[in-house]
Amino acid sequence: MENKKSIWKFGTREVVFAAIGAALYAVLGYATNMLPIMGSGNVAFRPAVVIPMFFGIAFGPIVGFISGFLGNILSDLLSGWGFWFWWDLGNGLMGLIPGLFAGMMTTYRASKD
Repeated sequence: MENKKSIWKFGTREVVFAAIGAALYAVLGYATNMLPIMGSGNVAFRPAVVIPMFFGIAFGPIVGFISGFLGNILSDLLSGWGFWFWWDLGNGLMGLIPGLFAGMMTTYRASKD
């Protein structure tokens, strides 16, 4: 009998990791929001974007999405920039898409064995 793990599983463990990812992204995003890129207006240097990607790959696409979406909302609110839905959605997708890719690769490898 095969033990298949769904990439769409979302239980207590995933809620905890999503909260940790969002908090890490918010804190590191806030710390670097004050480093604007010269001549670019509302754009800042944000190395914290790797956090939703990592959480998406490690814990699933839903965790990655929540880490990026909520983390960006919190980071922008702490920085005084406000809520920009499309920007927050984009940051959520930066966690979702790598999580989907990792899940597909895991499923592909399992089917080859």
